[in-house]
Amino acid sequence: MAESLRRQTLIGVIWSGLEKAFTLLTAFVVNIIMARLLTPADYGIIGIIAVFVSFSQLFIDGGFATAIISKVDRNENDYRTVFVFNILMSVFLYFAIFILAPFLQSFYQIDNLANVIRVYCLMLVISSFSAIQTTIFTAEVDFKTITKISIPSGIISGIIGVYCASKGLGVWAIVAQHLSMSVIRVLLSIYYSKWTPRIGFSWKSFKVLFGFSSNLIISSLIDRIYTNAFPLFIGKFFPPSTLGLYTKGDEFGRLPASIFDQVFNRVTLPLMSKIQNENDNLRQFYSKSIKLSSFLVFPVMMLIVVLAYPITKILLTEKWLDCVIYMQIISMAMMMNHIGTINRNLLYIKQHSDYALRLEIIKKVIAITIFIVSTSYGVLGVCIGQLVYGMMAPSLNSIYTNKLIKYNYGKQLNDYCWIWLFAVLSAIIPLWLINYIQSSWIALIIGIISYLTIYLLLNYLFNKESTKFVITESYLCLKKRF
Repeated sequence: MAESLRRQTLIGVIWSGLEKAFTLLTAFVVNIIMARLLTPADYGIIGIIAVFVSFSQLFIDGGFATAIISKVDRNENDYRTVFVFNILMSVFLYFAIFILAPFLQSFYQIDNLANVIRVYCLMLVISSFSAIQTTIFTAEVDFKTITKISIPSGIISGIIGVYCASKGLGVWAIVAQHLSMSVIRVLLSIYYSKWTPRIGFSWKSFKVLFGFSSNLIISSLIDRIYTNAFPLFIGKFFPPSTLGLYTKGDEFGRLPASIFDQVFNRVTLPLMSKIQNENDNLRQFYSKSIKLSSFLVFPVMMLIVVLAYPITKILLTEKWLDCVIYMQIISMAMMMNHIGTINRNLLYIKQHSDYALRLEIIKKVIAITIFIVSTSYGVLGVCIGQLVYGMMAPSLNSIYTNKLIKYNYGKQLNDYCWIWLFAVLSAIIPLWLINYIQSSWIALIIGIISYLTIYLLLNYLFNKESTKFVITESYLCLKKRF
């Protein structure tokens, strides 16, 4: 069982990692090209709309995806019920947004915002037709198929977006990119899925799934309110260009963490659910997940801090340089995010969504308090507030782990503290060196080489256990044939 679980974990991490790596590369290239063709104000408009899309997607899914993955005896009635619910809810929310669009345009005083909202939000209805297929792929740890869907949809939609931007369509180029991606993902999901969409609704399935997911909806809603408070605050009290700079800094700063977060979330949730009643195996799997993810995530996030200036200057041009400081602070704020994800998955597979809700309330009361205080210091203060909360989050996320599997915060801290310390210390010399290098390309190369050399050397000398673990697991990944 342990060997089978490890093999599934390695396969899942590899395919999920490949999918996210290619998606990142495609999105990275496309964003660079489009950022050169568009303005910060264009991205600021999309940043405002993205808030409402984020909330809508929360209610469309309703936490049912997590409920299905966590349910051991999921069946056809569950799939059909969620499929119908997703479509009906997406149509309802789209029309609500359609009606509210003129009021939002008046509130933000941005010309043509209503039309952009109405077209952009069509993606909500379109995406609902493939949500259940993606959930099934994830539940079956079939990230190979998800990779086959994500890569072509990202490439084709990227080409469409760049073409529209080159024709001077401005914000509509971003709209075209996102809509085309939704359409392509739906078509490919239907093509690759063994499950055929059928109309059907079971109240029994709905009650069981909703009983689990209702707490997730509330906890996710609290989290979305907190996350989206930043662009709403900046969009209201600062020009669209300032929101565009913050949005781009936030995007680049949190992108690597979000990718790792999704990879480990999608892999650990279905696999942990298979051993949900085996606490000894669960503790071991849980500890290894934190060590492996931290060893990978921490240095990548600190590399963003080190390389933010040359990356921005090379890829986005000098008109975006004011976003560098936002990028650096948010990158450090997101370093611990993966630990919270693994903690939440433990609550889910133990069927304690009520714990997840309580935890979210505790965390967000603290986070919102920090946010309210930080708004007095402008956009930079808001970013620093996120950093303060990000450093506190791991201790808050571990409140229930000791109760469920006898794994307290002290043990978690022991799993990752030295990795985090070496990741941070490794940035000092590269940051100092970059200040004396005029060429952005040379600064980029020297920054990468010097940082990784120092990081690996420190871990090899003073943290041999974690280093040996990662090398061993990587070797097993390469040895296996998938």
